[in-house]
Amino acid sequence: REVVTFKLTYEELLVRRLGRYANIVHLNPQRVVDDLKVTVNVEDWAVVTNLEVLKRNGSEKTWSESKLAKINDIHGPTIYQVIWKPSTYQQWEINPNGVQGQLLVKYDVDRLRFSEPYVLDEGFFFTNYFDFEALTSFRKHITFVLDYSYSMEGQKLDELKKAMDEILSKLRAKDYFSIVTIKSFAEAWSPTALYRAGPDGQ
Repeated sequence: REVVTFKLTYEELLVRRLGRYANIVHLNPQRVVDDLKVTVNVEDWAVVTNLEVLKRNGSEKTWSESKLAKINDIHGPTIYQVIWKPSTYQQWEINPNGVQGQLLVKYDVDRLRFSEPYVLDEGFFFTNYFDFEALTSFRKHITFVLDYSYSMEGQKLDELKKAMDEILSKLRAKDYFSIVTIKSFAEAWSPTALYRAGPDGQ
């Protein structure tokens, strides 16, 4: 009998949506495993808040709390470790054919008390975080450049329309936007006028 250890190291940008960061772990060993363990380390420069672990089994549409997950405080309020390690019997209770589902680790950080610059890469780069809920959002002025040439026909054009519907629905009344469309000529649309430039530059 041989033992194979597989380690995967990668980087992924965690996007903050609806006030939380989220990391999803997909599970599908296709059988009950003798030693199944998932470890998620949450480390941040600011205090970690609202940390929770959710699960979704099989074809379930909604997330629910994972009671098998344990959250350990490793180093004060900035470093936590989430461990999900079901026994073979607990795996069988979830699915006799093996666990099939997802684990979702969600958290946020205290942005009001920890807004100082965060230095990265031994001082060569730094970034400032400004995301105070008390501040009002700034007015946006956006220019969309959209390609609807023949190469965009079919699925690509459908995806473009869906993306525009999604983005425009999130703009507010005080935001401004213009649209530049490109085919064999270019048209620039704004709320007050429509400008068109053909192949001859007119």
